Amino acid sequence: MAVGVKTDGLTGKEVLMEHWYLAKSKPRKERLLAANLERWDVETFYPYMRRSGSQDAKMEPLFPTYIFCRFDQSAPTWQAIRWAPALAYFLKSGDEIARIDDSLVEHLQAKILRWNQGISEARFNPGDRVEIVDGPFAGFTAMFQNYIPARDRCRILLESVPSMSNMEIPEHDLELVRGGWRSRFATDLA
Repeated sequence: MAVGVKTDGLTGKEVLMEHWYLAKSKPRKERLLAANLERWDVETFYPYMRRSGSQDAKMEPLFPTYIFCRFDQSAPTWQAIRWAPALAYFLKSGDEIARIDDSLVEHLQAKILRWNQGISEARFNPGDRVEIVDGPFAGFTAMFQNYIPARDRCRILLESVPSMSNMEIPEHDLELVRGGWRSRFATDLA
């Protein structure tokens, strides 16, 4: 049987006993708390984000003094975890410590990773009809092809009178056109 897994007495199936919880640390003691918890095999997640618009690599906590912790509350180490140095308390729901849904933590982990790597959410999908709203080609429409790896620029097919031209343009110069290519072609063929 794996650590953090117990067998249900009725069905005989293994049941995961590890859950995510939210711990509040004492002021400016987040790292100390995380280090203490990790000694007892507690998985921790303390999300840091690169400061928006910052040229330096300054990182700041998303939730100052709060640390996500994953452990089995029924494990023998619970008493040590509960009295860990630098821990103020665990968030509660009624008389019990509140469980945090796994999907929320996974979502935050993925978002923080994308944010810190400078990957923004995709505004456009391949085939989207876009309008160039700034720069020398403002007013032209195009078909979005893909993002260039640095994500500062996009590859588009520019719609011009005789043909379509492949070019690269900054993402912030584009806006999505309502109606898209499919509806336009459908009306052109009718």
